[in-house]
Amino acid sequence: MAELSKFFKIVLVIDIIAAFIYGILYLFIPGRYAVLIFSPYFSLHFWHLWGLTCLILGIMGMVGFMRIEWTAIKIFMEFVMMW
Repeated sequence: MAELSKFFKIVLVIDIIAAFIYGILYLFIPGRYAVLIFSPYFSLHFWHLWGLTCLILGIMGMVGFMRIEWTAIKIFMEFVMMW
């Protein structure tokens, strides 16, 4: 069974951090974030759904990071990377 490389773990940690940051911004404070980035269009429902998607991807990345072997997390990582 193949173990995860150190480079892959570093990339995964960066991906997890980015997913949680965007998830928090889009899910909990979308109005303020829209003002910060000068968004021309604001749909609260869409922004909440996008934030929830980012948080779920971050959680899936954490599950993948905690597992040791590649074969156990292959489906999680394929989904996170493809999104």
